[in-house]
Amino acid sequence: MLRNDEHHKILQMLEREGAEYGRDAVSTDGAAGHAGARARGKILDFADVPDVLSLPANPVAWLVDGMIPCAAVTLVAGEPGSYKSWLALSLARSVSEGEPFLERVCPRLPVLYLDRENPQSVVRERMNLVGIGSAERLRVWGGWLADAPPALGDARLVQIAHRWKPLLIFDSLIRFHESDENSATEMAPVMAELRALAHAGATVVALHHRAKSEASRYRGSSDILGGVDVAFAVSRDRDAGLLRLQCFKSRFAAEFSLTLRPELESHGGFALADSPAVSREAADVETLRRLIASEPGLSQGELLRRARVPEHRASGLLRSGEGQTWRTERGTRRAVRYFPLSSEDRAETPG
Repeated sequence: MLRNDEHHKILQMLEREGAEYGRDAVSTDGAAGHAGARARGKILDFADVPDVLSLPANPVAWLVDGMIPCAAVTLVAGEPGSYKSWLALSLARSVSEGEPFLERVCPRLPVLYLDRENPQSVVRERMNLVGIGSAERLRVWGGWLADAPPALGDARLVQIAHRWKPLLIFDSLIRFHESDENSATEMAPVMAELRALAHAGATVVALHHRAKSEASRYRGSSDILGGVDVAFAVSRDRDAGLLRLQCFKSRFAAEFSLTLRPELESHGGFALADSPAVSREAADVETLRRLIASEPGLSQGELLRRARVPEHRASGLLRSGEGQTWRTERGTRRAVRYFPLSSEDRAETPG
């Protein structure tokens, strides 16, 4: 995980500390040697370990209130096309600007988005849709740079975590290590590297993939789940145009589930589908989808008459659902006609 020169530096540091410990332990005045070591915070004996109940009790600090704790490791797992990268970019924007994410309060913090998954053109397009402009507190370190994002274990990541206390987003986890993700032995050090970044002050969010099995919430060894503080699974209902964000592990709060609607074209983010307004919109979208599925090729005017949805709302829904829930073709006299998405169309939807 660490480069040879970094291993050498760490070994030198350990040798210095070992020599220092040795001087303390073999001091001609043993008690004085131990006292000096204890003054520097070293634990040399059972009695030196502090009573945990006597230490200051710090309340949980939240990056996203009730969802993502600060200085912790969070996993977000989903299949390709489940919008996990979009959610991560939306989170990055909210935190860098100190704005709510999914209607939950966020502090304003620096954000470093490390992307080894997507090309620059895709990232730029998504940033524009999400509403990320040139931001002082948000940086995207992508594989398109001459100095590509470092792998886990790189000393620069620890330095950034210690100095800036940022939100660090890894897209995706598998691209930042060379270990076998199905091996607990190999994944334990990887998860330890993420933990080291959290100990240094960073809030770590790692995007990950789900296995093909419907019952699986994430892919790989149980050490992956064991090494994180919070874990989310993202799943997509393509027919309804909704996402389910399920928290299936949390060391800090009760597990929960949210239903989200992507609104990237219209609002550049995600709406909670549990609210009355979104529920009404979901019902209208379902009405339009069923009509298009049952009678492919209807024009917009025909859809508006049959759906009995207010025209101003239906027109907006038809535009926002194009390419996501249905597709369009130009008919005679350039009339726009609506058709269900084919399997090929679905395969091209965002990831």
